[in-house]
Amino acid sequence: MKTGADLRKYNFRACVVLPRSWRSVVIAYLSLAPVRIGYKNALREFLLTASMPRDRFLTRHRVEYYTGLLSLLGADTAPTI
Repeated sequence: MKTGADLRKYNFRACVVLPRSWRSVVIAYLSLAPVRIGYKNALREFLLTASMPRDRFLTRHRVEYYTGLLSLLGADTAPTI
């Protein structure tokens, strides 16, 4: 609770929740960031403003797993190599 409240003073515009834990998504929610994105997991997506299914990225490298979320923000996530 305290961590989420402490984050409010920074007025974040967006929060990307990388861990799959409930704790992480609750902290993001309590930060009051208007945009909170993460993977759907254990019915926690109701605390997020946008989410995507994890199964699309489970067999990919961890970098692709995490950057996949950035597509929800409109970022170009195509490999540059």
